[in-house]
Amino acid sequence: MFKEKLKILHDLVENASSVLITGTKKEDADSISSEIALSEIFKREFSNKKVDIVNENEIPGKFKFLLHNVNIFTFEEKKSEKYELGIVVDCGAERSGKVKELFKKCKYKIKVDHHSFGNEGKYDLELVFTKVGSTTEIIYHIVKSEYWNVSLDKRLAELIYGGLIADTGSFQYDLTKSSSLRICAELIETGFDFTKTAELINLVRTYEMKKLLGLVLCNMKMDVDGNVVWSYITKDMISETGANESDIGDIMDELCFIKNVEISMLLVEEDGGTRVSLRSKGRINVGEFCKNLVSTGGGHPRAAGCKLNMKIEDAKNLLLNNLKIAGV
Repeated sequence: MFKEKLKILHDLVENASSVLITGTKKEDADSISSEIALSEIFKREFSNKKVDIVNENEIPGKFKFLLHNVNIFTFEEKKSEKYELGIVVDCGAERSGKVKELFKKCKYKIKVDHHSFGNEGKYDLELVFTKVGSTTEIIYHIVKSEYWNVSLDKRLAELIYGGLIADTGSFQYDLTKSSSLRICAELIETGFDFTKTAELINLVRTYEMKKLLGLVLCNMKMDVDGNVVWSYITKDMISETGANESDIGDIMDELCFIKNVEISMLLVEEDGGTRVSLRSKGRINVGEFCKNLVSTGGGHPRAAGCKLNMKIEDAKNLLLNNLKIAGV
């Protein structure tokens, strides 16, 4: 079945006059790497094909090293464009923000994803496989397919590796599969600088992020049973430290893996409510928890999130109450 889908993908791209590639509004390394890799593959196979990557926002600065000569456009730059084929990666179209407007107008629609949530909606082709470590692992199989005349070189290897190490936590999380490690070995054999890539994605942080992290850690609290820790980020904290959206995305990892704590929560003040990120040691599936809490929530069993239309304090109380019901 997978092989047949790869053939359909090739035919749809070949016959499309123009291609839109987009991903999640909250860009991460797997989403961006998948977008760029697909763009590279399509342009190598069909050199004159119009292929645009369009996201709601500009690419976060920490990921710009992945671009090379590829452009990622914002929705405002391309909102009047029309595309025949739309491809959404690492999520469903409902999570692509304003770009959903462009995607809905496409004659043909494709989804490429490894998440178990957000699979609602109608697509002409779904390359959705939840038993792989990242969306870029699916991209790897596209590259290796007999239907695409594309070789796995340093450039594509770096992009695939970027998504793999991000979503598997450098092969520490249970998203890591034996296939992930076998693929990684082949990627490294191409000769790209994998240590530099890992450093830029997983280790390098901005000065502003570290200042914001200090405030977040000072505000960290633990529930009375010691099973849950949480902290928060307000707009004032962001303004005070000069941090930005991409800095916030790196902070959740610093709340994880506290001794005897099962669930870590980060609550971020946004217009119209609170954005929540959850991490689990494994006893509670936070992906299912978030999806049950709100229809647009979800994620992986150990890493998930949702948006709640309430203030931080109310969101915190709702989450703690529901976590106790769930058995934390």
